[in-house]
This record gives sequence, C-alpha cells and structure tokens, in this order.
Amino acid sequence: MIVYQRKTLAGTNVGQPGPLPPELVGLEDVSLADMSWADPALGFNGETFVPVEILEPPPGPPQQIRKLDFWRLLTAGERVAFNIVSRKVQGLTLADYQDATKAPLIAAEVFLNLFDATDIIDLANPDTAAGVGLLVSLGILTQARGACVLAGTPPT
Repeated sequence: MIVYQRKTLAGTNVGQPGPLPPELVGLEDVSLADMSWADPALGFNGETFVPVEILEPPPGPPQQIRKLDFWRLLTAGERVAFNIVSRKVQGLTLADYQDATKAPLIAAEVFLNLFDATDIIDLANPDTAAGVGLLVSLGILTQARGACVLAGTPPT
C-alpha cells in the first residue's frame, strides 16, 4: 500500500505517513515533490509529499481448512496411530461405556463423530483444540506437534 510522508523541503518529517490530503489526490509524484507552486492558502508551501510503500503483514495461517488439509498436517506415523485409535473405537462394546479405563476411547469416539460430521476444520474452534488435546493425551501427537497442527503448520 502506498501512503505519503509529508516533509518540509529541508527534509524534516511532518507527522506520520498517511493518505494524501483530498485536494492533492490525483497529482503526479513529480508535482508532489515540491509544493512551492501550490496556492499558499492550501498550506503546503515549502513542503513535499514523498511516496512511502507500507508492506502489508503476511497473512497468518488459515483458520479454516478442508479435512484433507487437516490430514496433511499429520505425519504418516501420526495418521497410522489415528487409524489405530479409530479401529479401537469401532470395537467398543456397550459394557465398555461403564468401564472407566475406556474413557479415553469414549472421548475419542465423540471426537471422531464430530470429525466425521464436517468437511471443514476450524483450527481456532475450541472443539478442535480439545480434539487435538485428546490426540496428544492418546499419544497420537506430542504436545509440540499438537501446537503445530493447531497453528496449521505442516510437518517437516
């Protein structure tokens, strides 16, 4: 984005860079380089307007990604571990719901149901953070890898 720094002809900045005053919009940079030609009533005599490019910050990681792109945030080994847990969840029986030692698998089932119900994963959603936390607690991801997944950073 281009803004203009207002300066005195001696080179001292006047204020911060910003948009041109409306009465100067459309003038070429060569005309803005020395405003001594301007009507003194405008208040720009003895000044110059210098174009300044302000770089936009790079966009952050995406907040919403397709499920396929979520899978790509996992390493091959993490995907296999995820699938192993999925298989264990498929083997749950009604009696397992009464077994406290099966609580992590029951939680995984809830996460997998939410995961299966969507095509878009919102990395900023608390449910996603809880699901990734569950993957960490199940040993599928390390804490550091979980943070990378939530940041949308693919494995190296």
